Amino acid sequence: MRNWKQWLCSLLLCAVLLAGLCPTAMAEDGSIRDLDENGKDALCETYTTVTGSDTEWSDGWYVAENSMEIADRVTVDGTAHLILVNGCELEAAKGINVGEGKSLTIYAQSKAENAMGKLTAVSCYNGAGNGAGSMVTTSGGAVTVQSSKGADISGGFDAVNSNIAQSDKIEISEDATVTRPDGNALNIGPAEHQAKDEWAFDSTRHWHLCKAADCTENHQFNKAAHTPGDWIVDQAAATTETGRRHKECTACGYIMQTEAILPVHSHSYEQGWKSDASGRWHECACGDKSGCADHSFGKWTTDIPAAYRPDVTPPSEGGTVSVILPP
Repeated sequence: MRNWKQWLCSLLLCAVLLAGLCPTAMAEDGSIRDLDENGKDALCETYTTVTGSDTEWSDGWYVAENSMEIADRVTVDGTAHLILVNGCELEAAKGINVGEGKSLTIYAQSKAENAMGKLTAVSCYNGAGNGAGSMVTTSGGAVTVQSSKGADISGGFDAVNSNIAQSDKIEISEDATVTRPDGNALNIGPAEHQAKDEWAFDSTRHWHLCKAADCTENHQFNKAAHTPGDWIVDQAAATTETGRRHKECTACGYIMQTEAILPVHSHSYEQGWKSDASGRWHECACGDKSGCADHSFGKWTTDIPAAYRPDVTPPSEGGTVSVILPP
């Protein structure tokens, strides 16, 4: 009995520890944590929990807490924000229609692909079903989209004019993953607010600005951190000249790092010695030293021999005389 109780206590302790390690979807006060458009922690206090029968999303926040399927087509009729809780899998079996002048923004709780919530809208993930003017922003989560007709993310197929209707804005952030289930390239339809081809950047990130000449919304499409490439040599070093090289971002070309390349030099040391009070060495023309060694002292060498003073009479045999060395 004692072993059984110990085993049960150990099991409960493990469960508590695991619960503490797992990212939580809900704060103590019932609010939901998520990552905002800039990837920063945020808190949603008022929201509607998504169920399998919710097919109309209007103004406000919606939270997908559990894995489920919405069998009918979802229509967004307002400014809707959807949070995908870690581990949830939400399937919109007949797609999501964001009406004209409406918007849908999708958020996650984690940047880790194996943890973030998932949304699948394979039938059609449109802006306006047969019109224009919608906005679709994917700030986070793993989203799988595929349209049976037209673009995967777009203003929808305009049956009257037989083309893809234009959206106001289609934006996918760096923290989101948007793919097709068949693995093919994502087909993004036209939008009034689209990314320019050229990059804008600062010291840490790069992004595409909006193509619309009169846009005042400061869009930053495809914003991501710089990725350094290999060293690029701007000027090779010479024997007496310093060179230069730099690293730039592989996506936008922003110069991330520069440094000098030291001159290329082969030392040639003189055969003779140079010395000071501490030692001796052979020296190159560039000032580099080789063969440094301490001084080795030999026998005494007489520079000036001692002599008798001229006014001193040489001593007789056995006598003594004082000797004064020259100054």
